[in-house]
Amino acid sequence: MNPMNPKDFKRPEGSIRVNRPSGGWEEENGGGQGASESMPSVGVARRSKGGWILLAAVIVVVLVLGMVYKDKLFTASKNEVSNSEYQAVFLTNGQVYFGKLTATDDRYVQLESIYYLQVTPVLQTKTEGQPGTQDPQQQLSLVKLGNELHAPVDRMKINRDQILFFEDLKADGKVVQAIKKYEEDQGQ
Repeated sequence: MNPMNPKDFKRPEGSIRVNRPSGGWEEENGGGQGASESMPSVGVARRSKGGWILLAAVIVVVLVLGMVYKDKLFTASKNEVSNSEYQAVFLTNGQVYFGKLTATDDRYVQLESIYYLQVTPVLQTKTEGQPGTQDPQQQLSLVKLGNELHAPVDRMKINRDQILFFEDLKADGKVVQAIKKYEEDQGQ
């Protein structure tokens, strides 16, 4: 049996070849003008599918890179400290420090000009049976870091994992006013 040569094949009148390569049989034989105008080429459909696949691949790559580098992308917002003069830093162990956040990075924050609250019980004698007597109360005092027995430096690096949150303090708040009064008294 002799294989048929595609160039010898004549297409019946009015028939359309759907899956034709560009530059193929119709162009060589002068046919196919009506077919190319009436039906879209399969090659165009393949290119548009390929475009969607490429777009989906780019989106997936961007999402994966975003997940991998999200800490680096959002470091600026994590490291920003407002222009407030003093902040209160609340730790997981219940301790609260007041001071100036001067430097932050991915793992630590640095606090300077540090103060903390010390609770001192006020002893009052209670006379049983007398009206108007009160239970012993606690007195809060603000203490400057560095005056302790071990004499720490007035700078502290705090692991971010140990910080619950920090907040800016108003200049007219009691803590900031007490800090400023302490600093004025030390300056004289």
